[in-house]
Amino acid sequence: MRTGQNLIIDLDKFVPDFKTKYTNEAENFPADTVFNQVAFKDPGAHMKMVRDEENKNVLGDKDCFMMHENFNIVFVAKYKDDATCQTVIDNIPHSDLMAKFYII
Repeated sequence: MRTGQNLIIDLDKFVPDFKTKYTNEAENFPADTVFNQVAFKDPGAHMKMVRDEENKNVLGDKDCFMMHENFNIVFVAKYKDDATCQTVIDNIPHSDLMAKFYII
């Protein structure tokens, strides 16, 4: 997040449900917030996931973490069929706001 590199989530053939199963609002992975690009850019949201030892800027200054404006989350999944592809998309919060590219 700090340097603007993409976070690639490679699902391969797995069809996770980030809306109900692979999310944890109270602890460490609030998927509904993490996958909402606008909400997650708010320091009040993403700083909850930054550990103390990660809380530094690109120069190493402590307690100065800033999310880089070019940071994005990218999902990669192996295509099986149209129905499975749609299920993968439907199981990601805010997928309706995400760009989608299909390579078959």
